[in-house]
Amino acid sequence: MKRAECLFCLLSLKLIYKEITIAIIKKRKHTNNKNKVSFL
Repeated sequence: MKRAECLFCLLSLKLIYKEITIAIIKKRKHTNNKNKVSFL
C-alpha cells in the first residue's frame, strides 16, 4: 500500500509540475522562445 501511495504522490507531483511549467511557458512565450527549450 505504501509503494502505491508513493507512486500516486509522485505522479500527481509530476502532473502539477507539468501544469506549472506549461503555464510559465505560455506566459513567457511572447517574450522569448528560448525559455521554452529550457523548460522541456
